[in-house]
Amino acid sequence: MTIIFADLTYGLFTVFNGLRLVSYLPQIVRIARDRNGASAISYSTWLLWTAANAATGLYAWVNLNDWSLAGMNAANAACCGTVIALTIASRRRWLVAHSIGRGMDRGRESKDVHDSDCDLIATGDRTFPEETQAFFGLG
Repeated sequence: MTIIFADLTYGLFTVFNGLRLVSYLPQIVRIARDRNGASAISYSTWLLWTAANAATGLYAWVNLNDWSLAGMNAANAACCGTVIALTIASRRRWLVAHSIGRGMDRGRESKDVHDSDCDLIATGDRTFPEETQAFFGLG
């Protein structure tokens, strides 16, 4: 009975963690396609999930010598890290696109707009999500 229950719990762990890995894909695709700075993504939440998965993976590897648990959590941490990296890239793209747009609104032609034009954004601009303002030091 104990062995059967242990097999069942391992099977459930494998199935649901496999599904969890697959479930990151739609989120990753949405962030990659997002043109509004992925404003719905919370850095604090995804950083916490990344750290929790990494810590669980390390615990499983070091304390339990359980390579399947360690590997599954490492893969989850990597997926969470991918979400964070894509969010950073999306927000930077959005920030540059909007700062260039503001520079061009002042009568500049696109050839005169440079990376330094990112400074055109006013510090109190509330069109940026609060996390974005904090990340770029705008708030």
